[in-house]
Amino acid sequence: KKVYKRYVIQASETIVGANTEEVLQKHLQASGTDSHPSAQFDLDHFGVQIVMTLLSSPYDAKADNFILDSDEHRFRFMGIDNDCLFSPLIYRVKEVHFPGVRSLLYALPMMHSAIPVTLKRQILSLPRALPF
Repeated sequence: KKVYKRYVIQASETIVGANTEEVLQKHLQASGTDSHPSAQFDLDHFGVQIVMTLLSSPYDAKADNFILDSDEHRFRFMGIDNDCLFSPLIYRVKEVHFPGVRSLLYALPMMHSAIPVTLKRQILSLPRALPF
């Protein structure tokens, strides 16, 4: 009987941009504080990324899994390694419970901002699937 080996192959589109971890580290070293250059981020796009994390519950969305794309001096987070999506929202180790959703985005100062009005309008204009 012939035995076949199986291989997993991943392919993705190339995304040009700066490594998020490197950009944030440079900013931290230059400023001497633990602030982030939030004024330099596209807040509309950031809001979309937050909604996407709420829908896909990433487990491994750390800084090196994002590229910062820029357009007109505003950075946008582009996920480049999304293989750990749809994780449990809470997991247990022995008797201790931990959040299953992990994302760098939740630790950034922009999380203190309101959802952009344009994003609210887009979400509210979507057809409702269930009659809530």
